[in-house]
Amino acid sequence: MKKLLLILLCLPIIGFGQNESEYVEIEGMLDAHNIYRSELGINKLKWSDELATNALIWAKILKKKCSNSLKHSSKKYRKGYGENLALYYDKVAKSYDVVDYWATEKECFDFKTKKCINNNFGCGHYTQIIWRDTKEVGCAVVQCEDKQIWVCQYSPPGNYVGKETY
Repeated sequence: MKKLLLILLCLPIIGFGQNESEYVEIEGMLDAHNIYRSELGINKLKWSDELATNALIWAKILKKKCSNSLKHSSKKYRKGYGENLALYYDKVAKSYDVVDYWATEKECFDFKTKKCINNNFGCGHYTQIIWRDTKEVGCAVVQCEDKQIWVCQYSPPGNYVGKETY
């Protein structure tokens, strides 16, 4: 009986202080990004808690609106980082799902010119994943009604017009 009481008393503490996006699989998120980078011989990204914290701030702001469309963070919130966003309905996505979704844009990427086929339109999520100068990533996810809002931020940012991706 004492053991049961002790367990019940400890239960509320388990969730205390855990951040809302704890189920972002850090290893999975890094592995998913780095698979696409390794295909091109680009150095692996490292995880950044600072970027993840900043991504969570923006994810929580998007959660307040809980709309069916996403908007990139302003300079005030982005702090000069690159950013990829995803919105999932009626599905619990995993890190690999999100990165693979962004990477479907590689169909719109010309590997000879190292640019998007349609004048830098249609593959910006993919090019941020493979941007050579990017070294770190941090991501967050929040639940809003039947939706998941995913935010990843990158440092240094990518997608500079006129510069090669890798």
